[in-house]
Amino acid sequence: MAELVEVANAEWRRAGAGGVTLIFVEYEAGKALLDTGPGNRPLTVALVRAHLATKGKH
Repeated sequence: MAELVEVANAEWRRAGAGGVTLIFVEYEAGKALLDTGPGNRPLTVALVRAHLATKGKH
């Protein structure tokens, strides 16, 4: 998941955004799907895990 988070951060930096907003996360069968938008802080694995925990899917 760390690699996916880095890719998302890099893409938003390349687009000129100062950070990332996590909109949606789905994690199933060892695969993660992230929906992100521009935001104010870097995306982290901890943020993704916290988002998943609030949905009871960690």
